[in-house]
Amino acid sequence: EMSNLLLNVWDGVDVEELVGRVQKGEVKGSPTRMLYYQLAVVMKHIADDKKFQNFITFVILVAGAMVGLQTNKELERENEDLFKFIDNTILNIFILEIVVKVVAEDSYPLRFFKSGW
Repeated sequence: EMSNLLLNVWDGVDVEELVGRVQKGEVKGSPTRMLYYQLAVVMKHIADDKKFQNFITFVILVAGAMVGLQTNKELERENEDLFKFIDNTILNIFILEIVVKVVAEDSYPLRFFKSGW
């Protein structure tokens, strides 16, 4: 039944309705699987949210600016700790983005890598 449910999500069935069915106990599965499914639904909402997408776009622009700033070796030496902090923050944000998008794919995490983005 879970496979059927997931195929319905893929075919455009209302996700909120499906979550409601899961919460009412109409969809059966192991507790761990059901918890992961609910997490995947939340991650899908986050990944599809325009604010999340705009934030990631902003981080990409900041990363590009950082690459440009780091071409000036004197500026990079003077601000080494700040640049390392910003680089690590950007890296962690990108890792978080990947985790959100992979979990959002639920039972098919490799589908993320087939996406154009």
